[in-house]
This record gives sequence, C-alpha cells and structure tokens, in this order.
Amino acid sequence: MGFRPKHSLNKVFEIIKNGDLDNVVFSVPEKSTISVISVFSDTKPKSYSQAVEFILNGVLSLREEDFVHRQCLFADLSCIADVYGVNYESRPWYVKFYIEDGKFLEQVSFHPPEREMITITGIKIPKGDYTYEKMRKLWIKRTK
Repeated sequence: MGFRPKHSLNKVFEIIKNGDLDNVVFSVPEKSTISVISVFSDTKPKSYSQAVEFILNGVLSLREEDFVHRQCLFADLSCIADVYGVNYESRPWYVKFYIEDGKFLEQVSFHPPEREMITITGIKIPKGDYTYEKMRKLWIKRTK
C-alpha cells in the first residue's frame, strides 16, 4: 500500500515538540505503556508518564529510512497510518501513527514487534522479546 510514508516526520515531530499531549492519541495506551515499562522492568521508565515520555522520544528518533509500510485503519481508505520499525535504546520497536487534521497525532502504537519487520532500506527489525499478553501478566504481577 505504498513504499513511502504518507505523513511527514517533520510534522509528527512538530506535533510532539508542541508539547500538547491532548494532540497525541494512543490507539491502546496500556499496550504501549505497559510494553515500555515491562521491557525495562529493572531500569527506567517506571511510571505511565515516564513511559509516555520514552515513547515520544522514540518517535522523535525516527528517520524516513525506518519506514516499513502503510496500513489502512478501520477499513477506511482515507485513514492511512505509517508503520515504522526502529531500534531505539538497544531494543526493537514497532511504531504506528497517522496525522489527523494536520494537528493531531492519532492511533500511536509503540511496542516490541510481534514479528520481524524489514524497513524500506532493507534493515531487519527483529521480533521483540515480549508479547502484549506476556507483558500484561508481568505488569499485573508487579503492581500487586
């Protein structure tokens, strides 16, 4: 569905650097934040806000070379997200988002890849060590 990103990374960076978190919408917040916290269970980040900061910094680290493919969301051909694979903080990450109305970063996903990905430049991003269910169980155990 396209070999180039639909959304400008510069615009994504501008939305994030604007600092208004109301303009950044996670598709499944707990999946991304629990993933980040679980992957770094012995170090940082430890809280929701630290995980969000880590995720936004991870998105800010993206380069066009990290692009993997476009993805149609909600069976709506007008709603196209960009998917990236990146090694950030020495770990592989799946990153997905789209821009709505030029000012909202929507459906942000940031978690270990569930399968290997290959970027448009041929770089392999390996499958992550954790699945969401595995991380969710770890999270529940840690918070009891």
